[in-house]
Amino acid sequence: MNKKGLIQFRFVELFTGKNIPNLYHVIKSEKGSTIASGMTNSSGLTVVISRDVGDTLYVYVKNIITGELKEKVRHTIIYKKEIVRVISYKILFDNIILAKSTDSAGNYRYSTHKVKKGENLSLISKKYGCEGACGF
Repeated sequence: MNKKGLIQFRFVELFTGKNIPNLYHVIKSEKGSTIASGMTNSSGLTVVISRDVGDTLYVYVKNIITGELKEKVRHTIIYKKEIVRVISYKILFDNIILAKSTDSAGNYRYSTHKVKKGENLSLISKKYGCEGACGF
């Protein structure tokens, strides 16, 4: 009979060292079958998983921009009970202020310009009337 081990993963933010709550993750076995998936709790912890000592688990984290799962860590269970700390990065949406969408379409004009000898960005921006918008 194999010894069983209890394992839990704690996700910690790379720069601040704080726990990452509500992080979507998937934990798979060596054979690729999903053992657990879901969101971390308020302490950044996954559910407790019971597996044989010596089994390797693969932890995947969902990229919040692309939505793809990326392998973050693989860990072999060696103790009867362990919490594995996984250091990750997180984009803090709390500090990002998104621009409000307007109902009216913009009046953007996209065009190309071949730079001629003697021209610089300042002259080109004046020619097309984008001095203020371009910052020149």
